[in-house]
Amino acid sequence: MFGTYTLGQIFGVTIRVHGLVVLMLGLLVALGALRGDPVVLPLGSLLLALVAHELGHALVARRLGVQVVDIVLWPLGGMARMGEVPEDPAVEAKIAAAGPLVNLALASLTLAALGAFFGDIALDLPDLARLQSPAAALQVFLAMNLLLGVGNLLPAFPMDGGRLLRDALVGSGRSWLAATELAVKIGRWLAFAMILFGIVNSFVFVIIGLFVLIEGARELFAVRIRHGAGLFGGARGPFGATGGAFDLGALFRGAAPPQAAAGDAREPQADGPRGPHAPAGDRPAPAAHGPSPGSHTAEDRPTGTGPGGGFTDEDIRRLEAYRGRLKRSGE
Repeated sequence: MFGTYTLGQIFGVTIRVHGLVVLMLGLLVALGALRGDPVVLPLGSLLLALVAHELGHALVARRLGVQVVDIVLWPLGGMARMGEVPEDPAVEAKIAAAGPLVNLALASLTLAALGAFFGDIALDLPDLARLQSPAAALQVFLAMNLLLGVGNLLPAFPMDGGRLLRDALVGSGRSWLAATELAVKIGRWLAFAMILFGIVNSFVFVIIGLFVLIEGARELFAVRIRHGAGLFGGARGPFGATGGAFDLGALFRGAAPPQAAAGDAREPQADGPRGPHAPAGDRPAPAAHGPSPGSHTAEDRPTGTGPGGGFTDEDIRRLEAYRGRLKRSGE
């Protein structure tokens, strides 16, 4: 229902705002005007801190060779949209840490300015009635940057702190997949804690907790698919060893279903390259259908073969599921 609107560019990075954010800001400003509350300053400070945070991510990513699409301000904050970040803990850690570090640097500068010019160093938000003074404006900007800088360092994947946790786990010897699974598990517990805290105190924390749960699960599924693992973990074969979790990775590798002939596909090796990005020589080739060695003949095809020796339903399923170049007979 709501598109995005371009605000401009900063350091060559396009800044966009979601239409729902525009609507929400308009409603908050209107309600503030009706109640006599100066809400423009806190909202403006939050937006500035958000843009600075996302610019930190975007500029470091661009410097490391990662494509930066744009920055979008949306109802739950901001996001720097990028191309695929390599599975390198050193690269991801630098990108993830950049956002909170920018906020903490701005908070330090603001704190120094408060002490130098006003002698008023307070870390809490001032009363709305006092927001007209320059000192109060700096105090609000300080609070917003501390909120974003410290809050995003919580180890709740996929927040910045959760990504830094995954990078540390990879550095300790875990695989990228295992580190992601553990980081998501820790983030899930923190998300439940946020939701419980939000029910008692502020609904905003409920929304953040739900975001962590949903986005963490989405990114974990993506990593599992890339690594040829079961979509829900731990399974081998198309439907798992005991008929449990569905294993997309097995289908991507072209693993033979139980009823296929033994020569049609080889069993994937647990320690070899896996998934659609494995080298062609290491990825199991699909069965070559037709009158070639190792393929089904009219006599040994399973029941249900169409007239004239056509493909079975299982043949079609395997062809649709296979990713990669099909080899001709004799290749």
